[in-house]
Amino acid sequence: MYMSRKLSVLCILCVLTFFSLGGPLFAQIPEDLRQTALRLGKLLGPKPYAKPPSWANADTPPLFSFAWLSDMHLDGANQKRMEETFSWIDQHLKPTFLLLTGDNSAITPPGPDGTDPAVQNLRRQQYFQRWLAEHCKRPYAIIPGDNWPAEFDRVFGPRQYRVQCGGLHLVLLAPDAIHHGPGMEGLSTFDPETLDWLRKDLEKYREYPTLVAIHEPIYPPTFLDAPAIRKIIKEFPQVIGILQGHLHIDMELRDGKQTYLVAPAVGPGQPPSFKQVLVYRRTLIFRTAEMDSQGGQWRLVEKWQKIDIPAPLQKSLQPVGGESNQSADPSANGTSWPGRENPLQMVSYRPPRPVRDEPALARRAGQLMEMARQFLLKESPRLLMPNRGEQKNLPMLLLPH
Repeated sequence: MYMSRKLSVLCILCVLTFFSLGGPLFAQIPEDLRQTALRLGKLLGPKPYAKPPSWANADTPPLFSFAWLSDMHLDGANQKRMEETFSWIDQHLKPTFLLLTGDNSAITPPGPDGTDPAVQNLRRQQYFQRWLAEHCKRPYAIIPGDNWPAEFDRVFGPRQYRVQCGGLHLVLLAPDAIHHGPGMEGLSTFDPETLDWLRKDLEKYREYPTLVAIHEPIYPPTFLDAPAIRKIIKEFPQVIGILQGHLHIDMELRDGKQTYLVAPAVGPGQPPSFKQVLVYRRTLIFRTAEMDSQGGQWRLVEKWQKIDIPAPLQKSLQPVGGESNQSADPSANGTSWPGRENPLQMVSYRPPRPVRDEPALARRAGQLMEMARQFLLKESPRLLMPNRGEQKNLPMLLLPH
C-alpha cells in the first residue's frame, strides 16, 4: 500500500514538474489530476502558523518593504480586480516599491494599424506602461515573462539589470531568445554575453545582500538555461534568495544556503496571492496576501517565510524613507527608466534589445525532461518520506476533492 502511495506521489510530481514545461499541455490533463498535482505542489510551499513564529516578531520596524507580484495576466476579465489590488497595496501595505516578475499583460488595445504583430506587441507594452502609471503609485522593478515579452525593451528598457534600494540589491533577468513550441514552454536561453555580464556583475558587488528575480524558475528547473544560471549563482554567497514566478504555485526550495521561492499568481491564482517582503538588517520576512474567495477582499494570512542575511552583508543595509541617500554606480551613467526612480536606483544593466524567436530551440526540448528527472531525484525524498503530520494527511492530498 505504501509503495503504491509512493508511486502515486511520484507520478503526480511528474505532472507537477511537467506543468512547468508546458502550460497548454498541463491544461489538457483531467481536472481531478490537475487539482491533485496543485495540492501536492503546495507541500513545497509555506505552511500556515497558528501564531507568528518568534523570528517574525521583530522589536524594530523594517528598514523598508516591497510587494512582489507575479503573473498578473492582466486582461479584460481581471482588470478591475487588479486595479483594486494595486489600490489595496498602496493604502494598506505602503511598500517602498513593487517587484513585478513577468507574464504581465495580455491587453492589446485596438488601433488603426491593422494586425501587424510587431505593432500589436508594441501597443500592448505601451498600454501596460500607461496602466501602471495610473494604478501603481510606487516605483517598480519589472521584467517580462515568457508570455508577451515582445517589445518590452522598447517601452520599459532593459530586461537584464541590477537595482538597489537601501543597500539591498536585486538582479533582474529575462531571456535573450525564446520559442513557444507546440504545447511546450521552457524553450528559452541567455546569450553567452549575458551570462558573462551576470558573472562579472555578481563578482563586482559581492559585499551587498542580493536577490535574483526571474520569471521562469531556475529551481525547479523550467527552462533550458536554468542549470547554467544556477551554476553561476551558486558561486556567489551574497545571493541569498532567488524570486521566481511562472508556475502559479507558492513554493519554497533550498539549495545549500540559497533559498528559491516561487510566487503564487496574483492574477489567475488559486486563490490570487502575492508576497509582502519586509527588509530587516538580519533577515527578510515574507508575508503572503491572499484574496478571500467569498468576499473578494485582500488579507495577509498566517504564513511567514524568512531568508537570513549573513552578518558580513548586513552593514550595507540602511533605512529607506521617501528618497534613498545612496548614489548609483557611475557605470550606469545615472540612467533610469519609467517606474525605476528613487528610492530604486539603477546600478548596472545590459543594453535594451529585442528578445529573439528561435525555432531551433525546439530541438533541445528533450533537455527539459532530463532536467525534470534530475529535480525529481533530488527532491522526491522530501515528499515520499513525509514527517508524521504530513504522512497522516498525505492520502487526502492524493484524493481528488
